[in-house]
Amino acid sequence: MNTNKIRRMIKEAIATEESSGILSDAVHTFVRMNGRTLTAKQRKEVVKMVEDYVVHVPALVDAIITAAEKYGIYNQIQPMLKAAEDYFLAPIDIIPDHLGLLGLLDDAYLAHSLVQSLSDSYKKQTGRMLIPVDMNRANASMRNLIGEPHASMLDVAVANVLSKPSIQQSLLSLLNAGGGFNMAGPDPIWGNASMDEIVNTRLGAMGLV
Repeated sequence: MNTNKIRRMIKEAIATEESSGILSDAVHTFVRMNGRTLTAKQRKEVVKMVEDYVVHVPALVDAIITAAEKYGIYNQIQPMLKAAEDYFLAPIDIIPDHLGLLGLLDDAYLAHSLVQSLSDSYKKQTGRMLIPVDMNRANASMRNLIGEPHASMLDVAVANVLSKPSIQQSLLSLLNAGGGFNMAGPDPIWGNASMDEIVNTRLGAMGLV
C-alpha cells in the first residue's frame, strides 16, 4: 500500500487550497445557486469538512491494515484496500487533481464509497461492520456537493469495481475466514464524535444533509 504518496498529494492539495481558495469559491457558488448564503465561518467549516473527509481515506486505510494484520486477515482485505488506494493514484480524474482539495474530493468519495459498500455487504452477512464509522451520511453529503452528472459517473465507477471478480472473491474470502476484526479505539480523524453531529454542524447550513 502506498498511503504515504496519497498523504503527500493531500498535503499539496491543502496548500493549493490555502493559496487559491478554489474549493471555498466553489462552495460559495454552490450555495448561491441553491438560494442560500453562508457566513465566512460556515464556509470555513465546509472546507474543513472536505479536508477531513479527504484526509480520512489514508488514515482509515492505515487503521484497517493495522487491524487486519493483527487478526491475520490482511491477504483477504488487501485487494479491497488496493482498489480504494488506486483511485487516488489513477491518472484520469473526473475532477482534476490540480484543483487542490476540490480535485481530490472525487477520489475521496470513490474510495470512501467503495470501502463503505464493502463494509455494508459484510455487515449484512455477519452483523458486523468492517470499519468503525458509518460513512454513508458523509458520503451522501459529499455526493450532493459534487453534483450531477459527475456524482452518477463516480457511482458507476464504484459499481464497476465492486463487480470485479477479484473484489467479490476478496469479500468471500474474508467471510470464509470467519470473522471480522475489532478496530478498537477512536476514529483516526474524528475521534469519538458522532458522524451525524459532524455532518450537521459543518454541512447543515449548505442544505447538503
